[in-house]
Amino acid sequence: LFRSTLEEAEAGGWPLTPDSSHSVIGTVKVFNSDKTIPVNVSYTPVMTQDNKQIQNIIALVRDISKFKEADELKNTFISTISHELKTPVAIIKGYASTLNLADADWEQDVIKESLTVIEEEADRLTVMINDLLDASRLNSGSLKLFKTDIYLQEVCSGVRKHMLPQCINRDILMDFPEDFPIVNADEDRIRQVVMNLISNALKYAPEGNILIKGTTDRNMVSISVIDEGPGISPEDLIHVFDRFYRAKKTFNSVKGNGLGLFLCKAIIEAHGGKISAENRTDRSGAVFTFMLPLTDVDNKRDQIINFAEVR
Repeated sequence: LFRSTLEEAEAGGWPLTPDSSHSVIGTVKVFNSDKTIPVNVSYTPVMTQDNKQIQNIIALVRDISKFKEADELKNTFISTISHELKTPVAIIKGYASTLNLADADWEQDVIKESLTVIEEEADRLTVMINDLLDASRLNSGSLKLFKTDIYLQEVCSGVRKHMLPQCINRDILMDFPEDFPIVNADEDRIRQVVMNLISNALKYAPEGNILIKGTTDRNMVSISVIDEGPGISPEDLIHVFDRFYRAKKTFNSVKGNGLGLFLCKAIIEAHGGKISAENRTDRSGAVFTFMLPLTDVDNKRDQIINFAEVR
């Protein structure tokens, strides 16, 4: 695969100096398979003592699959974000321009409906911008947690009330034991996690109810968001918490920026907890569960945790 490229380099006078090197990017085929792997091959000459002839050539082959994937993710992210930001801006602009027509005399119902759409699209923009800012802070290590004692069932109940208006002919149910314990966590960030999980269920499970279920097990508490949708395909299941990842089957039909679940994972792991996704066994649907420790992992209250320290 690389021989002609190396021959062309030598024909052009390479190596010009004993310390020069030459590299090419291409793919190699896996033995007994149709699979190919993107690689970078660096050639370094071994010269004779008088530095006049090439005695040998050392080739160093590096697998650059991760770099290729990162580059593809970046391009996908830029394309997705550009589209996702453009849509609400266009809707807001359209409704605002229509309401502002000088010769129009709109009825109050029309004005109210238009303003509601403008408000909803502005909220969408706010969520996307906040997700982008959080992802940026996460990379720079400046996103922190401020932990206090919180009642998870109250947090979930508040999120439920906030998101019920988005439910049409469906409900968000809650199932918590009466003696559900207090946890030490960042209330705003945990609320963000619950909202992201419910929002995810609303988008990918367009029909059926959503259940928020709380359970305890020894020194951990668990919150599960359970939907009645089609579930998650095996190829998507292993990537759902990856940065910028979006399910291929619903890429064009479901809005999103691929950051919500990634941020959920980072927030929960920063608390010393775990988050997982799986399909239901009793029927179709997906289950997202996060677990938090009952005791603060560092036995400190109001601790500030730097996300850059989370591995």
